[in-house]
Amino acid sequence: MASSGIAVFETSIGACGVAWRPAGLAGLQLPEASETASLARLRRRFPDLAEAAPPQWVARAIAAIRDHLSGSAADLAAIALDFGRVGTFEAAVYRAARQIPSGSTVTYGELARHVGEPGSARAVGQALGRN
Repeated sequence: MASSGIAVFETSIGACGVAWRPAGLAGLQLPEASETASLARLRRRFPDLAEAAPPQWVARAIAAIRDHLSGSAADLAAIALDFGRVGTFEAAVYRAARQIPSGSTVTYGELARHVGEPGSARAVGQALGRN
């Protein structure tokens, strides 16, 4: 099994894709018009990664993502993520956003305060938009 790679998998909303590196998941691709289109988008986003069979920890993450997309309770916060391609601020925002309980909402300003950057609500929104 590859320590890095990409794979497409079926869900209740269509063919999603995932990219992983040794540190964790590097990306999730929501469905495109077809499985082929989802794979093509993954290849454009992660040109350095090849299609591969997911290792066991990625297979568990895929199962949790499938459950979540089908409406079942799933603990996505336990999935390891690779923040190696984002800046320190973005990584802090993404980590804070992962702590928001399912079904809850917070403002960009609240997230900015949580990461120790009050007044940076717009930057938080931009970081989440790039995610």
